[in-house]
Amino acid sequence: MNRNIAFIHEDFPMGGAETITAEIGRYMALQNDQIWVFTRLLHNEQLTEELKHYLHFIVLPDKRSIQSEKNAQFIAQEIQKRKIGFFILPSLYLKRLHYIKEHTSCKIIFALHVTPFWEIENRLIVARERKKRSLGLWLEWIFLRYPKIVWGHSIEKDVIRKYKETLSICDAYVVLCQEYGESIRKKLSLTESSPQITVIPNPVQAPDKVITKKKKQILYVGRLSYADKRVDRLIDIWGKISSEYPDWEAIIVGDGPEMEKLREQSSSYPNARITFKGYQSDVTPYYKDAAILCLTSTSEAWGLTLTQAQANGVAPIAFGCSAGVRSVLSPSGKYGIVVEPYNMKEFSSQLRKLIENDLQREEIQQAVIEKSRNYMLETIGKKWEELFDSIAGNPTKSE
Repeated sequence: MNRNIAFIHEDFPMGGAETITAEIGRYMALQNDQIWVFTRLLHNEQLTEELKHYLHFIVLPDKRSIQSEKNAQFIAQEIQKRKIGFFILPSLYLKRLHYIKEHTSCKIIFALHVTPFWEIENRLIVARERKKRSLGLWLEWIFLRYPKIVWGHSIEKDVIRKYKETLSICDAYVVLCQEYGESIRKKLSLTESSPQITVIPNPVQAPDKVITKKKKQILYVGRLSYADKRVDRLIDIWGKISSEYPDWEAIIVGDGPEMEKLREQSSSYPNARITFKGYQSDVTPYYKDAAILCLTSTSEAWGLTLTQAQANGVAPIAFGCSAGVRSVLSPSGKYGIVVEPYNMKEFSSQLRKLIENDLQREEIQQAVIEKSRNYMLETIGKKWEELFDSIAGNPTKSE
């Protein structure tokens, strides 16, 4: 079937959500579908030739805000012009989505690539950090913002309103695991007549070849941001134990607003052998080399880097900060190591064991290669095809 499918992103390419769009888009393009990506900012220098081949990009006219009326009108016009049948929002709330719905005939799908209601905690963290900038902001926090947030539940009410609004407009709502769907239904008091909620895990691309003989490397791959990723925890953990393992090193792949702070922090451990590689359009070589992947996030809906590591035979260790992470790594000890959030001492202890116990590490490496087959692109791509067919002509409920 020849479908016209569109995604929308603030920036492209950028992080995990964009990677998922690229993977799903590539799969659907190979099924003879046309794939479009709306974006406010297109980073041409980061596009591979493969991406350019499979994806068609539409840059929004108003680059100041993706939420503008001008962009909503443009999106609706382009959807009609290009006969786009499915419009997918990967974790992106659009306040003028109702306009697009009213002025097009396409099916709208919201794909939640994050933990449900993560925005509540994230916005609270951002508000707390903001108060440190000046005495005036600190006083505003104490006497105005904190009472509204904590006692008035202002952030929670706003987030729930946006979830309900999006659900009322969309034809389907995709989550990463069963627990996330149940969480949304409970929090929003949804009924059986509510929009379809479908579980589709994030896909992972099968490597051409899995190299099981690894270098003595621990690896982080992802965005360098504070509120969610907390790479500073990993630097502290590794910095304090690195002297015990002089033939091991830490590789950090990714970019983001915390880059300079993390570089400065790592300088406190001058002999820790921490290397920052920055943004990489192809992270496969790093997975091929590394023996252990570390994730010390506060918020991690799924942990795409965890399944990518598993597919490449890398032993993962992470804080069990969400149902998604626990789903990927459980049972702990077989498909990776799940550490109680946010027990730095326990993480350090488990990392030591992985480094020192070659047999345990090799057993995990073999097991995760097998488990990763559940998330292969061909398997997940078929689930998306089933969803398209369902909302296009067979509106059966499934979760």
